[in-house]
Amino acid sequence: MACRAFFGLFAIWSTFVLHNAMAAPITSFSLSGGAETGEYYMDIMLGNPPQNLSVQIDTGVSGIAVPSLECVRNRPPASTSCIRGYNSTHSSTYNPILCGQPPSSYCDSCSVAGVCQFRYTFLDGTMILGSYVTDSLLFEGLTFDNITFQTFDAASSKFQPTEIDGILGLGPPQNGPMSSVFDRWSSVPGTPKVFSLCLGEFGGQMVFGGSNPSFIGGDLMTVTLLEDSSLQSDPQYAIEVRDVTVAGTSVMPPKTPTTTTTNAFLSTSDQYLQVPTNVFESIRSTFENIFCPKIGQNDISVGGVGGIVGVCGKQTFFEGYCFVLEDDVFSLFPDIALVLNEQVSLVLPPSNYFVDFQGRSCLALERSSLPSIVIGTRIMQEYYTIYQRDQRKVSFAKAANCSGAVYTASYMSGDAQSNTVGKTLSHPFALRVTSINDGQPVAGLQIRFAVVDMVTESGVWSGSSFGEAYGHLSPEVAITDSNGVAQTYLTLGSKTGKVVVSADIPLCLNHVVFSANAQLSVVWPVMWCLSIAALLVALGALNWRHIQTKNLRGQMRTNIIGPDSHELETGPSRDKKEEYSSDEEGDSEGDPDGEGGRMLPGRVKRPTSSSRFSWKSIQKWWRKMRRASYEKMIN
Repeated sequence: MACRAFFGLFAIWSTFVLHNAMAAPITSFSLSGGAETGEYYMDIMLGNPPQNLSVQIDTGVSGIAVPSLECVRNRPPASTSCIRGYNSTHSSTYNPILCGQPPSSYCDSCSVAGVCQFRYTFLDGTMILGSYVTDSLLFEGLTFDNITFQTFDAASSKFQPTEIDGILGLGPPQNGPMSSVFDRWSSVPGTPKVFSLCLGEFGGQMVFGGSNPSFIGGDLMTVTLLEDSSLQSDPQYAIEVRDVTVAGTSVMPPKTPTTTTTNAFLSTSDQYLQVPTNVFESIRSTFENIFCPKIGQNDISVGGVGGIVGVCGKQTFFEGYCFVLEDDVFSLFPDIALVLNEQVSLVLPPSNYFVDFQGRSCLALERSSLPSIVIGTRIMQEYYTIYQRDQRKVSFAKAANCSGAVYTASYMSGDAQSNTVGKTLSHPFALRVTSINDGQPVAGLQIRFAVVDMVTESGVWSGSSFGEAYGHLSPEVAITDSNGVAQTYLTLGSKTGKVVVSADIPLCLNHVVFSANAQLSVVWPVMWCLSIAALLVALGALNWRHIQTKNLRGQMRTNIIGPDSHELETGPSRDKKEEYSSDEEGDSEGDPDGEGGRMLPGRVKRPTSSSRFSWKSIQKWWRKMRRASYEKMIN
């Protein structure tokens, strides 16, 4: 009896040892890409001899999809898809899946040659179509024979990857001929159906078989994956979201008896957080209530009379515009939280719902084409995510050591200077680069400086719009010295305002942005005032000359025709008797001018002259002659 018990225990122990000896060990894979594009990818080898292709990890699909040689041949010139493709004719282990053969029941159509074809549409509307094939797969030291995957001959215009060729799916099992690499890897008895993703600023890590404790920077928060029948046609890693809050204020629409929660999909093929339109608009309104001025009220919200840039006005983050945010302004933005249940909330600081683009901040929040929330890689950079497929759970923990960054940068000098337009700043923009591991300066690193923005009274303008009008950097590319220091000098352009200069540092944990104020010289206002004064003086001199000339002309006219010429111009009244004195009367004392002592107002009396010859004397002579002729005719 004792022997039987001993052998029974031995059998159980040996079975346990053998079973666990067969289990695949925990395996880690390095991922390329990063936060700039939101794409995380790795290289795989298909066929024999192997053909190298880059594939993006995608938790929204199951299986592998790569472009075919046909897709490469038909690629539009401006397209970024189908740069490289799988050439089936070069692989000795390639086999097409033919219609009428298992698992051809999943074919959407058949080609002329009888090959099983598919048409697949992703959640965002992107579509690919092509054929099912089988071939060998090699990546990171793992080999899989006769794995079924998709080769697509065409893709919709939405499929525009930047650094990848195809897709490596990690999604839940789907009804179809394909299985994911993880499914094949975890098919070994005793292997935990668990994988985890640590996505950083510059690359990341993918772990098959469990999790890496060094990536966990906080408490684990676990929620249950949904088993919604509506998702079975296209299974996703879906979780329940009970609320979305901004600074603690709910932005979810009112609950109804049929809609108390919202589904959220975990998708590594999407970069940003996507929310339904009504939630998006509610978030916008909440931001405006916090940051924009209350017109007609005494209390002005944060940001002053004009409110915070990018939130208030017609051009905002919510329309897709990007703006420069100083650190003190950036820190004012509130947290956005996804409330999963009473114990679990995914809290997103501004650094997770904003993305940096050439020194400007862009909103990493989009309207979703679905009534559901899509959690993209921008959020997953904040949380280390563990997918427990066998238990239908997913866990989140604050991520640690996922950034992939090697360096950190700090300011040395030159920030916030001011100078006159067209002048070179007195001090260079200088920064220092050190190693994250030991804090030692990094020499020989290439730093690229660029003028990225100009902030004026009329708005924020992109540095690429006016070029040299914003300023010129010398050098534009600097190399760090033995102290890890790189610097450049900025010569201001012809525009006045705030010039923003960004430093592009590869594999750096943080971003460095400098600014300078371009202003008019103090000489310019003085010169402007003097110019106006000189113009006024000139105008005054011309006016005075005009008046003097007019007076002189009047005096000359008076000297020639006499002061009473006004009577000739206007003409005396014909019914008024005119009395004319004789020359002797005109020369009487007290009237040396012969005018009877009369002088029109405002006229200048001509000087006395014994030999004058004027129109007055001619007029008197002519009238005397007419009178004499008339009297002669009468007599």
